[in-house]
Amino acid sequence: MTAEPEPACHTCGGALGNSPSDFWCSDPCQARWHAERSVPLVGYREPRSCDFRGVGAYAAAARSLRPW
Repeated sequence: MTAEPEPACHTCGGALGNSPSDFWCSDPCQARWHAERSVPLVGYREPRSCDFRGVGAYAAAARSLRPW
């Protein structure tokens, strides 16, 4: 009977050691594996802090539209 091979990291092939994962030896290996298999969102941008005007700005704009 042959011994089963030691499990290896799916990204770098290194030993899993004390990793809690059964697939990756470290968080960077897991992130790299996911990055290689994902498609970035095109046209998406993170909102900037100045994009948020708060409720006060919207309330003032609504008051300016009142007919009275």
